[in-house]
Amino acid sequence: MASFFKSGIRSNKYKKKKKEISPDVITSKKGLFSKNIAMDLGTANTLIYLQGVGLVLQEPSVVAYDANTMEILAAGKEAKSYIGRTPLNIKVVKPLESGIIEDIEITQAMIREFFAKVQKMSRFLKPKAVVCVPAGITKVEEKAIVKAASESGIGRLFMIEEPIAAAIGAGLDIDKNRGQMVVNIGGGITDIAVLSMSSIAYSDNIRTGGDTMTKCLLDYILSKYSMKVGENSAEEAKIESCSTQMIGEGKSISVYGKDAVTSIPKVLNLSADEIRQA
Repeated sequence: MASFFKSGIRSNKYKKKKKEISPDVITSKKGLFSKNIAMDLGTANTLIYLQGVGLVLQEPSVVAYDANTMEILAAGKEAKSYIGRTPLNIKVVKPLESGIIEDIEITQAMIREFFAKVQKMSRFLKPKAVVCVPAGITKVEEKAIVKAASESGIGRLFMIEEPIAAAIGAGLDIDKNRGQMVVNIGGGITDIAVLSMSSIAYSDNIRTGGDTMTKCLLDYILSKYSMKVGENSAEEAKIESCSTQMIGEGKSISVYGKDAVTSIPKVLNLSADEIRQA
């Protein structure tokens, strides 16, 4: 992690802000005075690491807001719990789709909410932050992340492409003068990159990831069993089916939903093998 902050990748320096933010404070003294933060901004989930503390936030990249007033109501786990349970004026969205920032303003609000949850920001404490971004990020998307970080009280920001971060996390020596391939499977996108001498020599991506697998399971259950299942339930079943404890015959998973025709609540018991094949 320390190597991220020594890097000069896309560094940006911000002007001081007069406005102070009073978010939740990490109880650990190390976390309170930490100067370094790392964020993995993913399509499905966002993670934040605090130097000296460890992983302090792992929440879905989901935002709930009032469509009439554009007020942000929730972000992360709380916002995801709103899916399928909100009135018409409350929208629950994923601001990142297939590794691309679809809604810049909502993404900025989500980043601010997450930073506020893990670090006390003030003009007297300007931590450095490194943010993992897709290899194909645009200049407009970069500026959106920079603005959100600046408004959250971040003093200095470094951006690092996800394939490079994945390689460092896996313990690869990316300084070597030889090609090394990295395949990074995320929620909305799969990055494939060839690294050499601490940089990306070639990269490409496939707009397929964990979210696509969840959608395939939803479509499979609807077409074969005429049953509608919520996205959260389908994702939980998908994750559980991949557990090593589910390997073997006779292992089944209960999926809750409703009949597609009558809307009567139903419970469907699927084998882990069937879920994986879907």
